Amino acid sequence: MVQSQWVKIHDLYAWLPGHGENSVSVCLQGLDADVFVDYDSGEAAKRKVFRFRNVCSVYKASFPGPVTITPPLDRANIGGGLMELLGSEQARAWTEHFGAGEGVRHYRIVFLAENLLVEVFGSEVIVEDVLGQV
Repeated sequence: MVQSQWVKIHDLYAWLPGHGENSVSVCLQGLDADVFVDYDSGEAAKRKVFRFRNVCSVYKASFPGPVTITPPLDRANIGGGLMELLGSEQARAWTEHFGAGEGVRHYRIVFLAENLLVEVFGSEVIVEDVLGQV
């Protein structure tokens, strides 16, 4: 059995203002899930998107609250960034279910200002700035 470990792969507070995000929305289309994060930056509203690819499961819940996906949350894996669970048994089960191809990865992000937890099982995530009006 492989020991699972949370690692931060993207720091939210490197770009979010001190008060956090203004809003978060999740959009599912085909095998992709986009998590849009709107925030203030000086005079202008800005948006970033976490683009998850080849998604097989998305979990969105109020935070804090009971968590139905393991492992449970603790202070080391709740805030401040997009986390990936290395050695995730759920990700391994999804990978075995699909057989050959890209492995499934287990991601978790908590948005403290919005009191929202998003957990995604997919092959990769890309973080981008959204250009134009928000």
